[in-house]
Amino acid sequence: MRTVITEELGTPPEEFFSSFDPTPLASASIGQAHAATMLDATPVVVKVQRPGVIAEANLDLEVLQNLSAQASRHWELAADYNLTGIAAEFARTMREELDYLHEARNAERFAHNFAGDPSIHIPRIIWGATTSRVITLERIIGLNVGDADALDREGIDRRQLIERAVAAITQMVLVDGFVHADPHPGNLLVEPDGGIGLIDFGMVCVIDEQLREQITDLLLALTRNDPNRIGAALIELSVARGVGRSGQAAGRLRAVHRDVPGPRDRRARDGTAGKPSARDPARPPLPAEAGDGHRAQDAPDGRGDGHPPRPRIQPRPGTRTPCRTADRRVLLGDGDCPPTGASRRRRREAGLGGCRNASAISST
Repeated sequence: MRTVITEELGTPPEEFFSSFDPTPLASASIGQAHAATMLDATPVVVKVQRPGVIAEANLDLEVLQNLSAQASRHWELAADYNLTGIAAEFARTMREELDYLHEARNAERFAHNFAGDPSIHIPRIIWGATTSRVITLERIIGLNVGDADALDREGIDRRQLIERAVAAITQMVLVDGFVHADPHPGNLLVEPDGGIGLIDFGMVCVIDEQLREQITDLLLALTRNDPNRIGAALIELSVARGVGRSGQAAGRLRAVHRDVPGPRDRRARDGTAGKPSARDPARPPLPAEAGDGHRAQDAPDGRGDGHPPRPRIQPRPGTRTPCRTADRRVLLGDGDCPPTGASRRRRREAGLGGCRNASAISST
């Protein structure tokens, strides 16, 4: 690793940094990370690529792509699922991970997207010590997000932590269309104030507008607990060709749905039907829980169809969501602009009516 740093930065690590720990903080197949301190006393993490890893990866990727092409010619299922396309996408992503300049640019884009959210910390890139094989970032100190005992000892509010994580993921998927694609516990650090530090930006997912609309359709179907629309949305999201009709998928979903007791089934079994849920004591009983005499306007969202209220997903403070359809405005809480014809149709099918302010139809 010392040789790689010397080749990339033009000087040995002991001369470039005021301190450099030769024992890695973490190691992976592509590279390893070391704690260091810049000459101006800034604590950093230096990630160094393993020597020869690019040549090895290119050889493995070539083998994988050749095998996928052979499989697609001789195996119909491989062709149906576009195995060659999957292999090509994997190869592209892998080669991007091998370029630390690409990771540095990803980090800066995330920093820009979350600039208005103090609960999300993206490390600053030290460009003067970053190349395609060495990347130097501001060091973030925090707890592993999966260490519940440590979080409790430090007094971290885990419910608030979950809310922040869900809000960040929602922001990435439905608003920015730029998603951290490797969010395992080692890449999510919980800082002393409960903020979330994100690290390792080599693998990202870019979600275009069409895919965001399809994800929105699936979320709306899930909130209505509608197997038919869930099946249709999953078929739209499928990469396979020649897949079954959405009705067939919905039939399978209904079969699974019958076997898995929902909250209302469990409450009926426990004799608590018609009473506020223990999870949300303030919620009034739904029509299906209160009996036929319950009026529609008494339901939390005014529909009286027995479904729970639709969740309201808050966008990052101080930003407007760039969505163009009413469906995503319902999920993101932005109902200022008029819907398109297609979105009006989807809203009618989903039982949402015309375009109105999301606060009037969301749970508060």
